[in-house]
Amino acid sequence: MAALFNLKAGRLGCSLFSKAKRFVLGDVKPPHCTLQRLILRRHLASEISETQPNFTVNYLINSCGLSPKGAISTSKRVKLRSQERADSVLALLRNHGFSATQISKLVRSCPQLLVTKPEKTLLPKLEFFTSLGASKDDLTKFLACNPAVLGMSLQERIKPTCHFLRKQLSEKKLVVFLKRGGPRIFLEGHSKNVAPNIEILRESGMPQSCISLLLVHYPSSLIRKPENFGKVVDEVKQMGFRMEKTISVAAIKALCSSNSKSIWNRNSEVYKRWGWSENDVLSAFKRFPQCMTTSEKKIMQVMEFLVNKMEWPAGVINKYPIIVLLSLEKRIMPRCSVIKVLMVKGFIKEIENVSLFSVMCPVEKCFLAKFVARYIDEVPALLSVYQGKKICWRLEILLAYVVPWFKICELLSTWIGLFNLKAGRLGYALFPKTKRYAVGFVDLNPSHFDPSLQSLILCRLLASEISEPQPNFAANYLVNSCGLSPEGAVSASKRVKLRSPERADSVMALLRNRGFSATQISKLVRLCPQLLVTNPEKTLLPKLEFFTSLGASKYDLAKIIASSPAVLSVSLQKRIKPTCHFLMNLLPKKNFVVFLKNGGTRILLEGHSKNVAPNIEILGELGMPRSCISLLLAHFPSSLTRNPENFGTVVDEVKQMGFDMEKSVSVSAIKALCSSNSKSIWSRNCEAYKRWGWSEDDVLSAFKRFPQCMTKSEKKIMQVMEFLVNKMGWPAGVINKYPIIVALSLEKRIIPRCSVVEVLISKGLIKEIQNVNLYSLLKPVEKSFLKRFVARYTDEVPQLLSVYQGRVKVEDLQNDSGSQCSPKVISL
Repeated sequence: MAALFNLKAGRLGCSLFSKAKRFVLGDVKPPHCTLQRLILRRHLASEISETQPNFTVNYLINSCGLSPKGAISTSKRVKLRSQERADSVLALLRNHGFSATQISKLVRSCPQLLVTKPEKTLLPKLEFFTSLGASKDDLTKFLACNPAVLGMSLQERIKPTCHFLRKQLSEKKLVVFLKRGGPRIFLEGHSKNVAPNIEILRESGMPQSCISLLLVHYPSSLIRKPENFGKVVDEVKQMGFRMEKTISVAAIKALCSSNSKSIWNRNSEVYKRWGWSENDVLSAFKRFPQCMTTSEKKIMQVMEFLVNKMEWPAGVINKYPIIVLLSLEKRIMPRCSVIKVLMVKGFIKEIENVSLFSVMCPVEKCFLAKFVARYIDEVPALLSVYQGKKICWRLEILLAYVVPWFKICELLSTWIGLFNLKAGRLGYALFPKTKRYAVGFVDLNPSHFDPSLQSLILCRLLASEISEPQPNFAANYLVNSCGLSPEGAVSASKRVKLRSPERADSVMALLRNRGFSATQISKLVRLCPQLLVTNPEKTLLPKLEFFTSLGASKYDLAKIIASSPAVLSVSLQKRIKPTCHFLMNLLPKKNFVVFLKNGGTRILLEGHSKNVAPNIEILGELGMPRSCISLLLAHFPSSLTRNPENFGTVVDEVKQMGFDMEKSVSVSAIKALCSSNSKSIWSRNCEAYKRWGWSEDDVLSAFKRFPQCMTKSEKKIMQVMEFLVNKMGWPAGVINKYPIIVALSLEKRIIPRCSVVEVLISKGLIKEIQNVNLYSLLKPVEKSFLKRFVARYTDEVPQLLSVYQGRVKVEDLQNDSGSQCSPKVISL
């Protein structure tokens, strides 16, 4: 009204319309009244006819209960011209029992429903589903989770599919079918996959009762392509399942998941870690197929608890695989707590005397009657133990099975800290969690303060300690909680900002629970302090669980990640999983941990597509078999991270040297020439060998026999050659025939074994050093060496083993033997 008054009254230099957000510029004096009215009328008409762009968003927020972010996203899929039709749709849904939350979920998933005609489109479908026996509560839950069903044709899709299903299911089971995921069949229709698959089941001998069971409880299994579904049914029959038994239904469901093969392989490997054979896995699957569909993590948790904590043999669980699916927290642990108390009190002698099935599988009423009520007079607290009210009343049970020791220490230290805090003067108070100092002298003596004021001061002091980080808080935390040195903490604190200890504490707790030692955590934090501010449950835990699923033990994983913590900052979905998927096609699962230990994390950091995949392609084109490629990838992964152009040059050089790419020795040659400074190392080592009389051809022939002889340090080469040639008297050419000797430990192998030979020569049992084959002396394993060079001469030289073990020196034995030692002893 004020805007129109101003418009008519005089000059409008700047008039802002509230809806259009536009400016009208110019002179609209009364002398130009006709033009003024024309402009005003057209402008108002356009304002009325043009719906605001944000009308849909406002409606979705105010009427449908969507969040602003969700409303903006949803508004891109629907345009509301007016609110009348949308209001009638919402009113219809409310009248049919949909709650505000369900309506919000339905609109967010399928916003197009707001522009449909409710009486002609939605109401007939709702009435039809109600006629099938679905209650309002069931129907609203079903449609809120599957709103796309309301977008399908009632006559062409919904009714024909329901007519088909009614022939297979009773009315009561049809409602169960809708709850279990049946809507997907409505979306696809029954004629394409479901009907042919049911026909396959009938032809294989499955009765209608089992078909109905599969359709009601596992409807998604029947929407697979008939060709693939037929293969699954054949596989189930080949495993020995009888199709007329209901257990065959569970087997089909287990093998019909989208990634059933990979799940089977992973879970099979997990069971094998606990001593199961391939036949054990198959027999467990035949007893209870669902044991192969649960997560690897769940299997490990149950097996770890029952086998390691409770000490039941793993074979017992194989007899009752249903136990793997029971809840660890709600069933297994409470019942096992009761068994532990009964064992401590002597009512049960050994765990083997308790049937695992009789403990875990009966319903609660039967369990309580057999294991609780029977002993309630002798152990009155037994029911409280089962209910978790009294976890365990013997300390050894508390420590071993319920509460980790460090938690008890934390609780005690917190209690003691608070007690001291209330007791008196706080000149130096260390808080156990924040690891910070309270500065100042505050007298909390009750004679000066009344109890309420004392409590108030205490609460405020604690609150300020928690809420106000000190400038050096990060450095203090890194020193006190992470074990860094003061210098290291100052350096690391520059790369991370800790606002409070809560998240960092949760990260530390997660690492400890996953087997990381204090030293490893300290190293990890020093190298990558940013991990302390990550979300442990969303960021770190999924990565640790993924690596564990690949076969890495807690010990191996902690060691690997402590050496390469940056791998925890790489995206799991975008980098780690795609790279591991590529690598698993080349590496056996048992070699994957070897790959990680040998520096494979570098490939996880860089990804496989840039260098690794092209380099593997080069090797394949040059004729290297898959076994050799796997060997290179597992033991020398860094070689494959080179630029493909440079890597191709190295491979060509290896071929020109005469290496057969089908032999594993070519892998070592590639590794030797792929080091960052291989040229300079080659030149230095070549010169070192030439000092001992080797020619260029001798160096090349030694490299072809054992490529690692050219990767050792110049110092190591000189020490070995000095000892064997000058001290022991072997010709340098002999070492050229067996270059692997250069890689052996001088202190642990070469000197001890040569000491034995020296004694044998001094005793006349060996005439000359040239009579000893250098390879047969140094290369065989210790058992073979002792048999050939020690046990054989023990009667003549009783102290020979002591010489080998370093407890008796060669000189001492020479002095003891006196004149009997005719040959000259070569002194070490």
